[in-house]
Amino acid sequence: MQHEYYGYDEGGRRVAKAFVSGGSTVMTYYPFAHYEQTGSTGAGVTKYYFFAGERFALRTGTGAGVLRLLYTDRISSTVHVTDQTGNFLGSSGYYAFGATLRSTGTIPTDRRFTDQQLDGTGLYYYGARYYDPTIGHFISPDTLVPDPTNVMDYQRYMYTRGNPLKYNDPTEHIAVCLKGGAENQDNGDAETNHFYQLCTESLASGGYQSAFPGNIVYFGNGNTQIAAAELAIRAAIASNANQPVLIVGYSWGRSHGS
Repeated sequence: MQHEYYGYDEGGRRVAKAFVSGGSTVMTYYPFAHYEQTGSTGAGVTKYYFFAGERFALRTGTGAGVLRLLYTDRISSTVHVTDQTGNFLGSSGYYAFGATLRSTGTIPTDRRFTDQQLDGTGLYYYGARYYDPTIGHFISPDTLVPDPTNVMDYQRYMYTRGNPLKYNDPTEHIAVCLKGGAENQDNGDAETNHFYQLCTESLASGGYQSAFPGNIVYFGNGNTQIAAAELAIRAAIASNANQPVLIVGYSWGRSHGS
């Protein structure tokens, strides 16, 4: 008989999984969004690579390891896997609400529908809740009613307002980070890089993956810049209107004329 057990940190983020089969137990640890360790040897290391928030490759083992390329659809579901030279390894297809339609070859990751973890239970781990793709509902209610004016949001077990072809629910939340106080965007400088690090660390402490969906919004001290930031935030929210929002803000003061 096989069982899976899960461990979480103080913020509710999964940090460990125990797979028990017969008398043996295999542990998997998730210290970071891009790193997993299964067992106690280097062979059990999996490193993920992201570009523009999308998971596009993984490498197993230590050193050069074994590289696999991940191909996703428009809602970030893993649909195709090749080796680093493009040779086919496996593919997967999904019904509208995430149940597996077909699977061929080998998919070397449990990140499947909308890039979420598919557990041995058949449920997907969405960070804040577990999702059953067979019935197209979460197994626990949402802690918020995202839009009190929308009657669909009062069905708090529903996935993407019942419309998975239009909406996506990658983490159950939108993340919007604000950088204020400076008069310009400061692209590429140390201050901006430091801000990005602070932002992702704050999101991770709240149970978000570091490759968060959403925006970094820059604004200055003037009313015009603040209004522009508000418009940017509203646009980010509207793009995934079915999801609650987490806003993380940092501000640096700047002395003028000094």
